[in-house]
Amino acid sequence: MFKKMIVNTKKSYWICLIFIIAICYGFTLTNFSMGIDDEAFSGYFSMHGGLLSQGRWAYIFTKIIFDSYMFLPFWRDFIALLMIALGVTILTKVFQKFSEGLFDTTTSIIYAALMLSFPYIASVFIFMMCTIEIGMITILIALSLYCCFTWLIDKKSIKYLFLGIALLTYATGIGETATVIFISEAFMIMFLNLLKSNNKFNMKSLFIT
Repeated sequence: MFKKMIVNTKKSYWICLIFIIAICYGFTLTNFSMGIDDEAFSGYFSMHGGLLSQGRWAYIFTKIIFDSYMFLPFWRDFIALLMIALGVTILTKVFQKFSEGLFDTTTSIIYAALMLSFPYIASVFIFMMCTIEIGMITILIALSLYCCFTWLIDKKSIKYLFLGIALLTYATGIGETATVIFISEAFMIMFLNLLKSNNKFNMKSLFIT
């Protein structure tokens, strides 16, 4: 479904997205600087339980499945930007779907610009070990929101809710701020849906959400 949505995205969105990434992260990609945490890069991702003690258990599984924890200037940041761009694009599609057309291409471009230049996301690029993880969180949250609102608004099977919770749980295992981002985006979707839809949320639905 998302593949079809992304293929059907207007060229103007992709052109603007590339331009936004270039002006926001072009200097960062081409002028690498080492942070204090980067000096201990390998130590953080050893199997000695350092990240597990911080409650970031998802890193352990990610390392087994997709081991990118090497000192790779440029490449980690480049891959991270591709993942963040994909996550933001999926988020715009989720907004478009559940706002019943209120969230159009122009709005998507503005939203993408805000997300990509958001200080929290931009500041993470100081620490090379966190960049790809922010991309993973963005994608996981987008998919989680889609699943949860497919259950809540489209009244589909409850399996969508459980899948959404599982995706959010893994995202939280990478970074605890995933929950905050999820809640913020969820209320934005509900607000857009209430503006456009005739099917108003009742208090029970809001409480469950």
